[in-house]
Amino acid sequence: MKRYIGEPLTGLHVILPDDIIDTAGTILGAGKKVLEEGAVGVTAVTTHWLASPKAVPKEPSLRSAEAKFRKAGIKVIATNTVPRKADYRVANEDFLTMIDCEEMLAGAIMESLTPGGSVSKLSEEK
Repeated sequence: MKRYIGEPLTGLHVILPDDIIDTAGTILGAGKKVLEEGAVGVTAVTTHWLASPKAVPKEPSLRSAEAKFRKAGIKVIATNTVPRKADYRVANEDFLTMIDCEEMLAGAIMESLTPGGSVSKLSEEK
C-alpha cells in the first residue's frame, strides 16, 4: 500500500524529481498518489528520459511511457541526455518538454580535459 506522509497537497502543483524515467512505473505511481491526495497537477523532472516500452503490457494501449503519462495527465521536463529527433519532440510536446544540454556537457568535458580547466566556471555569470 502506497501512502503519502506530509503536509496537505490540496491545491498544489507537485514537482517529482527522478534521475531516470524508463518504463515510468515508479514516477507514475508517485504522481497518481499525490493527485489522489489533492494536488492539482504533477510535473516529473528527470535527467535521463529513456521511455522504454514494457515487454509484456497489461494494456497494449499503455505499452509506452508516453501513453502512460498522457493518460495520467502528468507533465515531464527532461534533459536530452538521450537525444530525440525533432519529430519525436513535436509528437510528444503535449506532455514532454526537453531541455538541450549538449553544449553544457561538451563544455564540462572540455574543461575537465584542459590543464587548469574548471567545470565550475561554466556556471559563472557572463
